[in-house]
Amino acid sequence: MNFTDIKYKANYYVLLMMAFVIPLERKLIAPLIILFFVTCLFNFEFKPKKKATILLFSIIYIIYIIGLLYSDDLKTGFFDITTKLSLIIFPISFFIAKLDFNGILNNTLKSFIEGCFVSVVIALISSSINFYFSFDTSLFFYGGAALFMHSSYFAMLLSLCLVVLYYFLLTKNPTFKQKTILFLIILFSTNILLLSSKTGLITMLLVHSIAISIWVIKYKAFVKGTVVLLLLIISFFVTYQYSSLFKQRVNELATVSRTDQSEISSTSTRKFIWITSFHLIKNNPIIGYGTGDAKNILVTEYQKEGMEFFHDEKLNAHNQFFQTTLAIGLIGGVILILMLIIPIIIALKNNYIIYLGFLIIISINFLTEAMLERQVGVVFYAFFNSLFFVSYYSKYSMKNDKQV
Repeated sequence: MNFTDIKYKANYYVLLMMAFVIPLERKLIAPLIILFFVTCLFNFEFKPKKKATILLFSIIYIIYIIGLLYSDDLKTGFFDITTKLSLIIFPISFFIAKLDFNGILNNTLKSFIEGCFVSVVIALISSSINFYFSFDTSLFFYGGAALFMHSSYFAMLLSLCLVVLYYFLLTKNPTFKQKTILFLIILFSTNILLLSSKTGLITMLLVHSIAISIWVIKYKAFVKGTVVLLLLIISFFVTYQYSSLFKQRVNELATVSRTDQSEISSTSTRKFIWITSFHLIKNNPIIGYGTGDAKNILVTEYQKEGMEFFHDEKLNAHNQFFQTTLAIGLIGGVILILMLIIPIIIALKNNYIIYLGFLIIISINFLTEAMLERQVGVVFYAFFNSLFFVSYYSKYSMKNDKQV
């Protein structure tokens, strides 16, 4: 084995480790990002015509840095750009790395699914042990089903797993055996139910509905498709009937019109926050309030409006588009939207189903959570967006080269 092969394999295996660790211990993520960047530097390739477009995803990070120049709270600002460092590190890393991204895509996704499986199993074991001592079934729900991150974030990760597994199933991809795929779909779907994340539930039902519809139409499996849909409906209603927490979370979806602070729910909370964020954006739309001051200005506004609960909890905008626009203005908000819309168009045009599924999941979650305000959200988006994007260029650029 020569030095070139060693560099390639080191870069490749660190990539697999990165994908595996994302659903697990977050303390390992930062060292692995550094290690991945270093191995990319060693396994260097410079072909600007082929992958340079990926660097455009870094523009929003540069605008966040510019947003520091008019921030009063520089400490919070520096912490924020440190949290968001993946937005520039991953595009650069994937740009310079000499890897066959299209060829290694399936193994990278497999590693991620295996990491999610380990995370689910650890959470289940932990909840079972705690249940043994307390006989409290609520331990299996919400935070108990996600030990390593907030339930909404874990539901987002598992939703991507479902997209990938259905894609493998429908295309008869040999990465996983069919029985293994079906088992993992059931396991991850059950865990999303236990997580009781409303956005996660909506995303999961959307993924199942689209995937099963494609399966039924493609293979004319009308009877099997009906049975699967009935099983999903039954599972949903059984969970709703026997879990008071799950029932409460679902019922909150019907209370979005309430405006009484005395009845605090995550849905009504978001409505108050979104209205407040919108008013603040109207007052300073062009450049925003600065990278370090966006959250502070929201908290101050909560206090002015007498929203003590929101003030005490120091809640962010719970919408990434609002949060970004508050920090760096409409310029940043529009760029964030374009960072989703343009790849969606590319994915639709080229029938790149996995990338399209990922972008839809991200877009839905951006509507209800400020996903880029936490490390796991930034890493998940930046890593997989970069991976899918360069895989697209590896695959479709080669097709275009052959045609020419």
